[in-house]
Amino acid sequence: MNRAAKAFLAGLPGILATLLTGTAPRRPAPVQDVPKPARILWVGSSSLYYHNQPKVLAEWLTRFGDMPAMSEIVGRSGTGVHAYLRSDFKAEYGLKPGEGILEKIRRKKYRFVVLQVPAEFINGPEGEEHDRSLDVYCVAIREAGGQPVFYEMGWGRDDKTSEGRRKILAAALRNQITLFAPCSSAWERVRRERPDLELQNPPDRAHPGTLGAYLNLCCFYSVLAGREPPSGISPTLRIWPRLSNDAKKAFDEKVKSTVFDDYDNALPAWMKRLLIASREVRIEDEVAAYLRRTAWQEVGIFRVRLVRDHQQGPLPEK
Repeated sequence: MNRAAKAFLAGLPGILATLLTGTAPRRPAPVQDVPKPARILWVGSSSLYYHNQPKVLAEWLTRFGDMPAMSEIVGRSGTGVHAYLRSDFKAEYGLKPGEGILEKIRRKKYRFVVLQVPAEFINGPEGEEHDRSLDVYCVAIREAGGQPVFYEMGWGRDDKTSEGRRKILAAALRNQITLFAPCSSAWERVRRERPDLELQNPPDRAHPGTLGAYLNLCCFYSVLAGREPPSGISPTLRIWPRLSNDAKKAFDEKVKSTVFDDYDNALPAWMKRLLIASREVRIEDEVAAYLRRTAWQEVGIFRVRLVRDHQQGPLPEK
């Protein structure tokens, strides 16, 4: 059979369909390329993962930021990222047995790696080790093809927190950081401009509260999406409560029968307990708008400063 005959037979079903129905057969729609989600690794302790911040941010970026995203966390509660580089470090979440944090970064090649930099750590007894560990992380992240993101953290109101913020900025300049979430600076501004707003949920003074968590999320969204958080972002968050010992036991039983998604399933059992116990809290629209605007403005201030000071050279060490 020659080529012309083969071509005729191959097109015969379409010809018959046209004759019988009067319409030409539809061509299959072209397959659309689905963008791969931006994978974000969050490295740090409790104020990094509290109220499920990494997961909520990924949801915000996916829905509002034109950036499908997924988050993972790694670390141990109450410790700084410098401790994760020690040979004897044992992670509480996020690492396989025997796996090191730098090995994980190299192997999984994240688009963004968020480094929690608390003012109290960089300005504390192990401050030099914490400070210099950031250099190690930034090199490893970039070698793996990712971008380091600095999480400026510090909820105190004293001079030590202010000095810690100065050291965090100096480390950012030294490492030529362009993605900088100025959460502590945003807190300082809100406390100065709106002392009526409580950013923590007393008596818990160690972690962000409802308003503080929303402000932090808006800072991260502004940095990674490169735009102001839109008004469409819900001012409702699921907030983790403080639990009595009896309540902990009751929720531990619920954990056993709860089906979790991939992100939540990777969390340790005590975090899952807080997930189940969390409750929805709605922020007043006026307050939410103020926090979104403040976060965007603070991110812009630091973006300009980082670019300008990169050109002029790093801040002098004290």
